[in-house]
Amino acid sequence: MDWKYLFTSREGRISRKPFWLASLALFVVMLIVAFVFAPFLGLLSLVLFIPLVIAGFMVTLKRAHDRDRPEWYVIAYYVLAILFTIASSFMLIDPTGTAFFILNLVLGIWAIVLLVDLGFLRGTQGSNRYGPDPLSA
Repeated sequence: MDWKYLFTSREGRISRKPFWLASLALFVVMLIVAFVFAPFLGLLSLVLFIPLVIAGFMVTLKRAHDRDRPEWYVIAYYVLAILFTIASSFMLIDPTGTAFFILNLVLGIWAIVLLVDLGFLRGTQGSNRYGPDPLSA
């Protein structure tokens, strides 16, 4: 498996197996950053999360390509999640308010839809607009 391609390129398609392996690897690294580095670096540890979020985005985008989904399907989720995280972190949105609840609910439902669609359903058989079927290669 080409890990560099997996985490840095937005081109092409990947099947479920590399998607899950990459997701597991990113999850483990995020746990290490959160529990090992964050206590010592504080807010500076957020800088370590940026490349991890970008890598996760690239993996998710390639998996969406395999399902023949448009890029906005993933991009919009990531943009909304990042904006929500920033707004929550800087207390720009009241955590006890209705807007916080609704945005959190929308993100949660969207995350479940992405998980089921990209994580459990087979990709498009044969070539699609994003490239050849990764299972037939």
